[in-house]
Amino acid sequence: MDYKTLLEKYWAGETSLAEEQQLRDAQARGRLDIDDPTQELWFEYVARAREQHTTARVVQLPRRRPARLRRLVAVAAAVLLLMVGTTFYLDYQPTEPTTAHYYQDTYQDPEAAYAAIKAALLTTSTKLNEGTALAGQHLHHMALPAEVIDN
Repeated sequence: MDYKTLLEKYWAGETSLAEEQQLRDAQARGRLDIDDPTQELWFEYVARAREQHTTARVVQLPRRRPARLRRLVAVAAAVLLLMVGTTFYLDYQPTEPTTAHYYQDTYQDPEAAYAAIKAALLTTSTKLNEGTALAGQHLHHMALPAEVIDN
């Protein structure tokens, strides 16, 4: 297979590892004729990258035990949940109302209570009468839509 066809397959991503090795060997021997300078730079980069060897060692650090942290978070969450639950339980306990709550008068004098209720009912009656009078003044406007619909 000629190198031109092999290069086309390479850039299309259809080459096998053996064919890519053929291209690298041809590049190393100078038999690969590449027209595009960017493609030539690419193959030079790949060749240099293969030649470089790292001397850095990978040091594995001792692993921390995440179980201890998980256990600590779980205990803290349980304590918090217990505290919130206890607070709601103690604050919102229903208490039995005493009879003093039901039958406690706001007025000690029955005459004063009667006068206060009379004043409140009089005010309510006055306001209702004003509203009724106002509605009666504008009631004739309600007949207009009926006349329009009937005609």
